[in-house]
Parts: sequence; structure tokens; C-alpha cells
Amino acid sequence: GNRVLVSSSLQSRLLEIGADGRPRTVWQQPDMKWYFNAGVLIDDHVYSIHGSTHSPTELMCSRFDTGEIVWTERGFATGGLMAAQKTIIVLDQGVLTLFDASPEGFRPRLQQQVLEGKCWTVPVLANGRIYCRNAVGDLVCVDVQ
Repeated sequence: GNRVLVSSSLQSRLLEIGADGRPRTVWQQPDMKWYFNAGVLIDDHVYSIHGSTHSPTELMCSRFDTGEIVWTERGFATGGLMAAQKTIIVLDQGVLTLFDASPEGFRPRLQQQVLEGKCWTVPVLANGRIYCRNAVGDLVCVDVQ
């Protein structure tokens, strides 16, 4: 629609573009900071990794319409995530994690070490395979058919 969610290492804001073309702030959330990768919107919730290489990080779920943080899960660094329908695919610190998008909480379906080192690149799903890359360029392909 006419809303845009923007984030930086300082805060997130939901902007609404008015009929005059000018943005206005709907909400701002200082506790949601995206450093490397954007979050994903599923239904009315945003799933993202909050934080930076200079501060604690966590996986989080927040309400799109208010910016309210619904839940957080520690143990994640500055990896990337993507959505495939209602499944969230996260690659972080070489660990591939799949979980169902739910505001009820984080319940992983799969967590498996697939690479070593820093993984800042968003995983890619194509033809039943998830492609994962680390910061030095190692690439793995995981068959999830």
C-alpha cells in the first residue's frame, strides 16, 4: 500500500505516504535496528534480526502496524533471513534455521550447522534447494525437497 518500513543501525520507522506525496511517521521503534539485512513481512508481523556487529543481536517478531515487539530470541548474530510462504529461513553463524512464522513464539523446525564463519548473506531458496554462503565465499546447497 502506501506504507514503507525503513530501518538502520539506529532505529526503525514505519512511514505512510500521504496523498500529497509526503511521508509521515506512523511509529518509530528504537529497539528494532537492522544492520545488514532487512526483515520480512508475513501477515501482520515483521521477522528480523535486530542489532549490529557492535551490539547484542537477536531474532525478533514485531507488529507491523504498531512496531510493538512481540517476542525476541537470543543466540543470533548478524545473519540474513528470507521467507518462503510462512516459513522463515535464517542463515546465521553458519547455522541454517527454519521456523514457522508465528507471533506465538520461536519454534525451530530445523537447526543445522552448514558452514563455518560469518554469514551475512541472505540464504536463497530455488527449486527445492537452499543456497548458503559465508563471508569468505564458501557456498553450500541444502536439498529441502
